[in-house]
Amino acid sequence: MILSSRTGPRGIAPVLLVLGSLACAGPARTRARSVEDVRIRLPGREFLLSRDGIDSADQRWLPFDYEDDDQTCEVRVRPAPRTPRLELLPTSGYDVLDTLVPSAPGELAWKVRFSGLTRSEFLRLRLRDPSDSETEEILLAPTTTTRAELDTVGLELYAGQDKAIDVLVDNPGNVRIRQGWVQADGFEYRLSDSDDRIALHVLPFAVGSRDYRIPLPLRKPALVGGRPGPLQTFLEGRFQFRKAALPFVRIDPGTVLLDDRTGRDGVEVQLDADRSIATGRTYLLEEGSAPGGPAVAELYVKERLATGRALAVLRAFNVHRRGSGSLFLRDGDGARALTNLDVLPRVRVEKVQVMRNGKDWENDASVRPGETVHVRLEGQSLDQGRFGFGEVAIVPDAKDQSSDDVFECKLSIPLGISRGGIQILDHDRPTGKVLQVREVQTARAFDFVSVDHGTGIRPLPSISGPELHAGTIQDVVLRFDPSRLDSGGVLDGKQYLSVDVKVTGPSGNILDYGTFAGIVVCPEAPTPRATYYDRSDCNSAPFSLNEKLSTVNTYDLEPWSRISLVVSDAPGHDLSPQPARKIDIYRQQKTWFDVDVSFPVGLLVHRINDPGWADFSGVSMAMMAKFGWYEQGALAKKEPWEFDAGFIALDAFDLSRTATDRDLGAVGLLTLNPVDPSRKLSFPIYLGGGYLLSARSWFWLLGPGISVQL
Repeated sequence: MILSSRTGPRGIAPVLLVLGSLACAGPARTRARSVEDVRIRLPGREFLLSRDGIDSADQRWLPFDYEDDDQTCEVRVRPAPRTPRLELLPTSGYDVLDTLVPSAPGELAWKVRFSGLTRSEFLRLRLRDPSDSETEEILLAPTTTTRAELDTVGLELYAGQDKAIDVLVDNPGNVRIRQGWVQADGFEYRLSDSDDRIALHVLPFAVGSRDYRIPLPLRKPALVGGRPGPLQTFLEGRFQFRKAALPFVRIDPGTVLLDDRTGRDGVEVQLDADRSIATGRTYLLEEGSAPGGPAVAELYVKERLATGRALAVLRAFNVHRRGSGSLFLRDGDGARALTNLDVLPRVRVEKVQVMRNGKDWENDASVRPGETVHVRLEGQSLDQGRFGFGEVAIVPDAKDQSSDDVFECKLSIPLGISRGGIQILDHDRPTGKVLQVREVQTARAFDFVSVDHGTGIRPLPSISGPELHAGTIQDVVLRFDPSRLDSGGVLDGKQYLSVDVKVTGPSGNILDYGTFAGIVVCPEAPTPRATYYDRSDCNSAPFSLNEKLSTVNTYDLEPWSRISLVVSDAPGHDLSPQPARKIDIYRQQKTWFDVDVSFPVGLLVHRINDPGWADFSGVSMAMMAKFGWYEQGALAKKEPWEFDAGFIALDAFDLSRTATDRDLGAVGLLTLNPVDPSRKLSFPIYLGGGYLLSARSWFWLLGPGISVQL
């Protein structure tokens, strides 16, 4: 009884459908832009993308045949001429064992070890040009040959007796086991696996020869003629069923759930109308061949039907599984026939788990509107349940499974779901378990927050530097636009914000500060979830700084005072908050005015009535009213030039009796100051003129001075 693998045009189609479904995992492309060709080398064989590649769903796949689940091979890549350098990035599907090494001319090579090829999905090589952040992906389609046969040495099959036959398979991990009994010609069968041992359970209910062709589902196909074969193969042969010492009667349905109804009222069943079974009698179904075995159920035969079968009522009171052996149908201590059926405990859901893409199973049984999740139910007799989720439909998925203790399915939660909980139903009856519907709450970029400090309303993300406000700042107001939330079909949920405020004076001294929380911005219509949010804590009124500050007001601030605002997501609400956004607002002043005293020295003074220039003066003293400008776009940085007007006492410190140049003049000057304004002692340059009061003469002057900042 050899496992055979039949191939042909129809056999390849399921594999291409699988490849097409995998293609949705990434953007469609027909060929990597930075790669001309890819070669996978294994002992004695190699696979080339240009020669062996398969086109499916607008993508090109490279198949390669492996023998070991953790196969080691060599990957060779021929880069495009414009991309001479590439690096192979490791992923969860493989490890790069060595660094890039040159191989054949124009090729790059790496040694790679794959891991878990049989159960791998979305397998791909990831390549990157070190000079570019863009990544190229080569899609892979691993294949393997699976050989299997039934162990028929000493095999004897009797009608009514469940027999487990070992399936001898060289790669048991590649066989996908599907639960449940399958009806065939004269027998039922099912597959099971335990500790890498696969068994075929056969339950005959007829005698004689029966040909069989049992499909064996595979996880990875074989490579046939350079193309992947079908995702299943067949166990083919012939069974010989012998007659048992007792007749075997088949009961339909073959599965009964043990609950109050089946134990008290019973369920109607049909069975083969064997001559040894009389109508109007009650028979006991027991385990074991000896009288007094564990009782499973009683069977009352009501009448014979025209179809050659009999109608009966089955009352079950103990659990029995077909795999534990046949049931003896007894009348008193005498066994009349053999039968078998599953008497299973009632469907009970004990645990609910939820898994989101890219994450592990979570015990928190909650879902969010608009998301797609996998749901796992754990309990008993779950393969007998017919589960539903109210208004939420189950999405067909290849990963779904149903067994005695596990049921998995995929759900797409509607955006407009109206209930706070999704009842988990079995045959439209509540199971007692509920999926809680929690509103989406994702920190959104602060594009729904705007700032107005008197120059117009501006979105917060558009402000990248300090804001210079000319004149008095009447108020600083934060405004919130709920209509931006939940836009574009993507849910954001309620936004919980916190604002940190600090006001400092021109010299950096802190005038006022505080942290203000409790700002809750809730989405509003026409967003799809607007009517379902709990709006009891919604508070998106404009945030006025003057209403929040307790010590100062913005309109009282001196020039070059600073208002710092930091908008952030309030802690305790978002799993991954956005980076906080900060804005600094300065009260700008374009001009400045001051009065100071300086000591010019070495001035060149020219009186209008005197020919030529006089000698350099001694130390003079000047008292000036100073007027200047701040540098445009800078923070409190003065322009190096200014206009001065005042009085200058020439040679004021020359107290000798021969001093003849001392005089007091009214003067106007253009002053050039040093670039560094922080100096206490500086040496400005003066250029200007005025009128000498003693000499009663107009004059010009040019020269340096000594300026002392006190």
